[in-house]
Amino acid sequence: TAQRGGAVCALHFADRAVTRRIAALQSAPQPSLGSAALAVLALSTLPPLLAADATGDLFRLLTGAPL
Repeated sequence: TAQRGGAVCALHFADRAVTRRIAALQSAPQPSLGSAALAVLALSTLPPLLAADATGDLFRLLTGAPL
């Protein structure tokens, strides 16, 4: 029964460790969604800006204007 008692004690310890980890994760502060949304918005504006820049370069190339 000493082995069985040790196994029960080990299971109880593991259960408590898992419970503590879950509690720690649940109490952690949530990440700020505002900064993530701002980054997504900033990155979504890049393709149109780069396309406009490329269009301007192409126009200047075709018209002979200096780049």
